[in-house]
Amino acid sequence: MKIKGLKEFLFRQYDIGNWWGAFKNVAAGSSMYVTIINLVLLAVTAYGTTIAPWLQGKGLNVTFAAFFGILLVIVLVIFAFEYKASIPSQFSFWNDQWWRHNNPIKKKMDKMDKRLVAIEKELKRIEGK
Repeated sequence: MKIKGLKEFLFRQYDIGNWWGAFKNVAAGSSMYVTIINLVLLAVTAYGTTIAPWLQGKGLNVTFAAFFGILLVIVLVIFAFEYKASIPSQFSFWNDQWWRHNNPIKKKMDKMDKRLVAIEKELKRIEGK
């Protein structure tokens, strides 16, 4: 396979409608709540069955509140990274995608641009330039 054909094969995108995007958007938004519940239940289980006994065997007695506080700090650091770095990067990517794929605003701007070019030509003709 030629490089051009391979590149087209690898990077070609398909318009399957917005139903899949709508499903993914709702699922992604809902998954945050499920993940919070899952994290709490997993933390309780891990603390009770593995972490607390292991730490006690090392002579450390870490309360569940302290353990959960450490987890909370880790989650807040992840949130800060997401807010500071990931979200701007995602918006940049989404903007690029929205601009490329059937964006009605881009179509209107292209029409306006063509009209502006025609108006500029007419003004130059009137001004005698």
